[in-house]
Amino acid sequence: MKYYRKRYLTQTGKLREHELQEAEKYDGISLLFSTKPLSPEEVTRKYFEKDVVEKAFQSLKGVVKIRPVRKWIAERVRAHVFICFLAYLLIAVMNHKLRKKHQPFNAVEALEELETLYRIHMQNTKTKNTFTKTVAFTRNQEEILNAVDRRLLKCSD
Repeated sequence: MKYYRKRYLTQTGKLREHELQEAEKYDGISLLFSTKPLSPEEVTRKYFEKDVVEKAFQSLKGVVKIRPVRKWIAERVRAHVFICFLAYLLIAVMNHKLRKKHQPFNAVEALEELETLYRIHMQNTKTKNTFTKTVAFTRNQEEILNAVDRRLLKCSD
């Protein structure tokens, strides 16, 4: 803090206009560097890709409800991370399918909308034939299921 105070203010507390104007030339500029031999385009692309990773972890912590791993056996840790990865993959696929059908929902909103959804499974005791039906209460639920996979709305036997 002292450095900036000395640089931009005189001993009497007056603003050093010239120093301030020089510093303003660099307002809004970021410096990216890499310890690896990458082109400027690759460094920039990798920098902005971090947002995708950060959003993935945000989804894992929020929607998937990943919590700190309380496992110490390596195989269990790998299994836990793999399950979380699969959950995130499903969210990403759902987002892609919803965007493709021009739905106004993202995967998180769609999952919240589908919370009241349920399936009915029935079986004829004599013939052992089974019947399954997804019950959607709202038009939004039907549109989400249709966007994700149309077969979810059909009856199975």
